[in-house]
Amino acid sequence: MVQLFILYVSYLVVAPAWVFADDECSKLPLELENTPRDCCQPPKFAENLENNCENATNIFCQYECTFNESRILQNDGVKTTDLKAHFDLELKSDPDYIPIAIKAVQTCYTLVKQKMGNKDQIVGGCSVLPSLVATCTDNQIFVNCPPNKWKTDPLCEAAKAFLKKCPVRNFPISN
Repeated sequence: MVQLFILYVSYLVVAPAWVFADDECSKLPLELENTPRDCCQPPKFAENLENNCENATNIFCQYECTFNESRILQNDGVKTTDLKAHFDLELKSDPDYIPIAIKAVQTCYTLVKQKMGNKDQIVGGCSVLPSLVATCTDNQIFVNCPPNKWKTDPLCEAAKAFLKKCPVRNFPISN
């Protein structure tokens, strides 16, 4: 799980955007292309938790399976009690991140649903919604990194400002 967090934060901060030709969030500013990977010490997720999703056929299906297994997302929104239980278990060794992660999922679900409207896109047989929520959640965790885990660096601060302004970037669906 830590590897996924690092991979996605790196991807979100360094990779070029998919679409939004005229959107200010479509392109990563040039100066941020070399953002250090260690701006925010990643959360320490619990190890040895049962993972029934490791055989998913693609990243979209892996996230869909993970969200289904944890029962965090339902058709009508985020299930707060399941979300809290999930992060209480997953982040028990790094409790500073629990409230940040809970708020991030709630915020991102709302942002992604607003962006998607009533549309859902299926890739490889799975919904992109959980993947987009997870990606946005990683952004929000980065932006709200606990001060004791944040590296003060001009590029880190610039990356944080960009992700605050663009919480749902690399978004292939437009209204």
